[in-house]
Amino acid sequence: MRAAAFALAAVALVACSRDTPGSRPSSSAPAASTEVAPEPTAPPPPEPSTAVVREEKEVDVYGVKETWRLEWKSAPVPTCIDDSFYTCPCEGFAFGEKGDLDLVRARPGQPEERLRLNAYFVEGDAVVPRWATTEAEKKSLVPPKLAELASRPLVTVMKLGDYDHDGRATELVLQVGAVPCGHQQAVVVGIDRKNPRLHAFGTAEKPGAPVVFEHAQDWEKVRGKLPVTLTETPCGDHGADQDTRVTVRADAQGLHVTTSTTKCP
Repeated sequence: MRAAAFALAAVALVACSRDTPGSRPSSSAPAASTEVAPEPTAPPPPEPSTAVVREEKEVDVYGVKETWRLEWKSAPVPTCIDDSFYTCPCEGFAFGEKGDLDLVRARPGQPEERLRLNAYFVEGDAVVPRWATTEAEKKSLVPPKLAELASRPLVTVMKLGDYDHDGRATELVLQVGAVPCGHQQAVVVGIDRKNPRLHAFGTAEKPGAPVVFEHAQDWEKVRGKLPVTLTETPCGDHGADQDTRVTVRADAQGLHVTTSTTKCP
């Protein structure tokens, strides 16, 4: 009897030990995750471009056909098309448009290259003429209707030439200002053999400082035979008490510009 009782007690002890807290799984043990990984989402489509091409040219650079274009970042706004078209600030810009303008260079197999042009303009906004003024309008000082302007051919802005005399027509003149009366400040932008990326041309001594002539047509004189001396401000021009001239020459290092002044009598 005692042996049977002892056996029953042992069985009960084992059963109790299986249900003790120490034998249960810890409540801190990580539970199996039931979360479902989110499905990968496609990237949002690119924003539609608002760029507006003003003009486009094919340019031969070392036998490679490139495409250069003047491109507005967004639609430009009209300027110098009302009664102000004949005033001094509109000289060379009428009948025009203004906004944010880039010179874009597309070369086969290469990413596009951009030169922001606004930084060179006196007023901050890029301005280019869109339609030419007629002699009759210059005499009457009466602007035409916008509908009439829209029927006219566009003014050519990208007139490529060899302004640095490196043997390649890879530059264009850009008028950047129109103050005071009779002065239309202009720079040249493009590429040269020393700097094959788009830039505004400086001198060999100061390549990072764009050369700005007081008259856009002076660049055409520079494109001709060098050296050449240009009259920037003659005596009496807007009260000037000295005559200012610049002499331009070119060599393998680039353009060299020397300024001289003479006291007016």
